[in-house]
Amino acid sequence: MKKIIVFTKAASLNTGFDNFADSRADIKVLNGKSQTTILFFEDEIIFKPTTDFSKEGLYFVYDLIPETDFNAFIKIVTKSDFHILKHGEPKFKLTGFTNVVKGVTEKRDKNGLHYPDVVDILKDEKGDKVKRIFEKVFTFDQREEDFTEAIFKSIYSNESETAIENKVTTRDKYLQEKLKQAK
Repeated sequence: MKKIIVFTKAASLNTGFDNFADSRADIKVLNGKSQTTILFFEDEIIFKPTTDFSKEGLYFVYDLIPETDFNAFIKIVTKSDFHILKHGEPKFKLTGFTNVVKGVTEKRDKNGLHYPDVVDILKDEKGDKVKRIFEKVFTFDQREEDFTEAIFKSIYSNESETAIENKVTTRDKYLQEKLKQAK
């Protein structure tokens, strides 16, 4: 299992995702006053307040948390164990972490990058939520997605078979190069 920190706040989850935080008391507390960090417990499908970042799993951290408070929480852990998803906040530098992904979400924008995926997975009935969030967010490859989207657009717009094959070949070459680099 992975350690993931998602910087957000209850108000953002409400605005962009149909009052998602208000519908869940365990997330509603992420407001900087009641609580600044919560940890998802997969077996209970609930977030609980925490200041202990030693466990593996999904943490929501209030995105306006002061840098000194955040550093106090993580000073006893290995930063490189963590993968971070953030949007505009926090403004302070997040150095030493394995992966910092900028996920975009705007008010009422359910199409922002990655945040809708996190919420959709938390809302669904399937298990392995933390694993699925990790796979969806931190193994995401925008270029691969763009190549795949181009193929589907070609199919749906009835482009020639040759044009579609060229797009498939381009994506395949990219994937083969990606595999070579991973070895």
